[in-house]
Amino acid sequence: MKVNMVKINNYKSLGKEKNILTLDDINIIVGKNESGKSNVVEALSGIDLTGIDTKGYFDRKNKMDLSAPICIELELEPYKSELKKDRKLTLMKIIINSYFDIQYEGGFSESINKNKEFNTARNIVLDIVNKYTINWQDETNRKRFKDLIDSIKNAENKIFINFNYIDTLISKLKASSYDTFKDELIDNIKKCRDILNSYYEYFPKFFFIDDYTLKSEYSKKEILEENTQEVNMLKKLLKAANIDFEEFVSYWDFTDVAVKKQMERKFNNNLTVNLVDKFNEFYTQEQVKVEIDFHEANVSLLFDTTGTIMSYDERSQGLKWYFNTYVKMQSENLNHNNVIYVMDEPGTKLHVNAQKELITLFKNLTTKENQIVYTTHSPYMLDQTNLNCVRLVSKDEDGYTYIYNKFHSLPNSDKTKMDTMTPIYDAMGFDYKYNFGPSSNKKNIVVEGPSDYNYIQAYLFQKKLSTRNTPYIIPSMGVDNINRIVSILIGWGCDYAIILDNDTQGRNEYKKLTKKLDVLNDKISFTDGTNILNDKTNHMIENVFSSNDYNTFINKPDYDNLKIYYSKQILEKVKNKEIVFSKETMTNFDKIFSQIIK
Repeated sequence: MKVNMVKINNYKSLGKEKNILTLDDINIIVGKNESGKSNVVEALSGIDLTGIDTKGYFDRKNKMDLSAPICIELELEPYKSELKKDRKLTLMKIIINSYFDIQYEGGFSESINKNKEFNTARNIVLDIVNKYTINWQDETNRKRFKDLIDSIKNAENKIFINFNYIDTLISKLKASSYDTFKDELIDNIKKCRDILNSYYEYFPKFFFIDDYTLKSEYSKKEILEENTQEVNMLKKLLKAANIDFEEFVSYWDFTDVAVKKQMERKFNNNLTVNLVDKFNEFYTQEQVKVEIDFHEANVSLLFDTTGTIMSYDERSQGLKWYFNTYVKMQSENLNHNNVIYVMDEPGTKLHVNAQKELITLFKNLTTKENQIVYTTHSPYMLDQTNLNCVRLVSKDEDGYTYIYNKFHSLPNSDKTKMDTMTPIYDAMGFDYKYNFGPSSNKKNIVVEGPSDYNYIQAYLFQKKLSTRNTPYIIPSMGVDNINRIVSILIGWGCDYAIILDNDTQGRNEYKKLTKKLDVLNDKISFTDGTNILNDKTNHMIENVFSSNDYNTFINKPDYDNLKIYYSKQILEKVKNKEIVFSKETMTNFDKIFSQIIK
């Protein structure tokens, strides 16, 4: 199931306000140092919808209000592929109150309620528990058994926490003297658990990816004596390949060449069958072969993608990132779909092109019903074609972290408006040039705000311009900021153009641009397709749409308050080919662009 929203209550610096993180396929969390980005990532990384078992998770309370408990709330939506399996699946709300208390509503509640096999087993369990008294000598086990039965009883709205202690309770029941009912009780508890776990397979897994990687070569000494993260990564590789570590290191104990060769062949066969073949289903860019190569005092990892064997370090950063991620997943027995990948500053050690390649790889992962959440300080780890995936994090003077799910939703002080001409300028603390654009080899088009940005991006997408001909669109946070952005573009010698509404504010900004910055009027286009001042007109971006398109897409009672929301929906629907702009609308947009791209 896809996660639409996570509300993080009272975890570390997050409090009870502005603590909701909305999730799309890809989600980029940006913010200055000490703003609380890592706290958001840490909170997400510890989530397990079948029972959080991260040590101390619920002890990490907000220090400003220690009396308030940590509580995590989520909203999940079934994927289309899941609805094909179970039409009863619905939107699901989950509240994680503690290690042992996870409440929910919706989702698969109706399916459980109508599952005859489950209800039969549940009724047997409840009937036995009501008839017989089980004298638990240990108070902890007594309480755990009560929680266990309570979860089965309320399975339609309470998650069955499948902790290891359940096996302990079952073992104690087996060893007890309750011969008249214990076997039947145990069998039906197990049946309830198995049926519920089959439903819980719909839950996405939150998976934190650290930046530890494999090495091209390991010495025998470090494998045997050191406990580094790199050695631990090798152990994860061996585990994923079903290679016993003790047997692996025993290779160097043998002197017989034939025995050593046989061991090496066995290890590589396990590596191929249990890991690499499956990896090639996950990593579809190219076919990969991996080989373990033993030497007298070390062992190497060799990769082959084109018929040429190369060391691990010589491979592309993208392939290495994918392989490391897959090894970590396999070592945790994770599938490669329905996963929420959570990362803190991925790609910090990669060069610029490799960072950009990661964005492409992330997009590929989302095609497998996965979601991506990562923090970054790097401008190259931002998808400049989709500002809507940016989530901003800031901290107030009292130390509370706030989440802003859209770049246009930051506080509207004058200073903040200047600092947030783009979603990155203020949030990341970099100079504008190194955050969002501008392009040195394309025309940069500055527009008034995010709704203009969304509509123009939708137009460009439907226009199907080549990547080479597609301009960069830079949204200002209000028309009054456009002259500031343009002054920067002029200083950097960047090619630029400006699109303004032909209204009072747009005309005032036109005068600033032409008089104070000496911007030529052929650099400016009003939304009516002209570049001439006309005080008698009042034409805005919404007027570019034909009457039919306007009434269909824009003419909403609450449009003025939610125009950014509606414009985003239009952009997404155009990209998904759910809607198409009329010929008249496209012609009106063409007029704007013909004025500034001659």
